[in-house]
Amino acid sequence: MKSLIIATAAIGLAGAAAPALAQTMTSPQGYAGLGYTGLSPNGHDLGEITGRMGLKLSPYWGVEAEVGTGVSDSHYTGAGGVKTTVREQPSGAGYLVGYYPVTPKFDLLARVGYGDTDLKTSTAAGDRYNTSHSVNYGAGAQYFLDGKNGIRVDYTRRDFQESTAPRDTDTWAVGYVHRF
Repeated sequence: MKSLIIATAAIGLAGAAAPALAQTMTSPQGYAGLGYTGLSPNGHDLGEITGRMGLKLSPYWGVEAEVGTGVSDSHYTGAGGVKTTVREQPSGAGYLVGYYPVTPKFDLLARVGYGDTDLKTSTAAGDRYNTSHSVNYGAGAQYFLDGKNGIRVDYTRRDFQESTAPRDTDTWAVGYVHRF
């Protein structure tokens, strides 16, 4: 709950600061990216392919949408010798992103948002699906090799809101990003 209050306050402050920041904006800049994210809900090491699209509204603020789907499963033997597989299903999130432009090609970034993580647990007895909602927050950096094409690394914490959700999860991502 504390994370939800912090995220709401951050979004509110960003909204209040938007008119002042808009004065420095020349034109919004779009971007898209594709990468790999590693995550470990409840100790299960999973991997996802992550796609992102965003709009940098000023040199300092923007919005971003993210979708991902599992490409690396976790296999384990549960109670009673039951073989179990955990896989992430298509999941998504939306973010408010703050940028600190260090150079024209290098940005530090921080983001806060809200997302859904969908997990599928499979056993011989059948499949069980669990969708969990989270407040997400994190930081990263991006470097553009030629002004348009670059690499991005970031860390995001998924702070789940339901008692039946996985434990809060740290994610690490690396990917390609293209400005247009």
